[in-house]
Amino acid sequence: FSRQKLKSDLVFGFIGRLHPSKGLSQLLDALNQLDSGNFSILIAGDGDGKYVETLQLTVNDKKHITFSGWTSPDEFFPNIDVLIVPSLWHDPLPRVVYESYNYGKPVIGSNRGGIPESIVEGETGWIYDPDNPEQLLSIINTILTNPEQLRSMNDRCIRKANDFSLENCVTQYIDAYKGAIDAEQ
Repeated sequence: FSRQKLKSDLVFGFIGRLHPSKGLSQLLDALNQLDSGNFSILIAGDGDGKYVETLQLTVNDKKHITFSGWTSPDEFFPNIDVLIVPSLWHDPLPRVVYESYNYGKPVIGSNRGGIPESIVEGETGWIYDPDNPEQLLSIINTILTNPEQLRSMNDRCIRKANDFSLENCVTQYIDAYKGAIDAEQ
């Protein structure tokens, strides 16, 4: 799969399990409300065949939406500009957010679970309420009208990825354990 196949200026992406709790049907409904523009969305992942078929049937023909099936992060992230994480459930910390940062890609994430704690609004991405699809549409329209803002976010995303590095996580665990031990003494 390559970006050239998408033939658009901006590529939004979703990668993960295709399941109702991930908010894909709401995302596709929102995208179908947008006027035609020079954007596309790449949806990578697997799920229940009937659910995936239902999702594909909701796609408006004028939109550039591609379902690629299972795709590795190394194949997926270089082909998108912005990741969308439209989760409806309170996902504690979806790994896909910091994977996106590793590739310098900002994230549009729902305000569910640990997602908003991982996004610095306006610096590494945007947060919206999935119960209010107008917020998602507003964010997408802002990006479409001002795509140059993404370039300035790329470096910030890569720096933010360091927060989730193995070394940093281990250090935080050790500090937490030391703090708990010191509190006991």
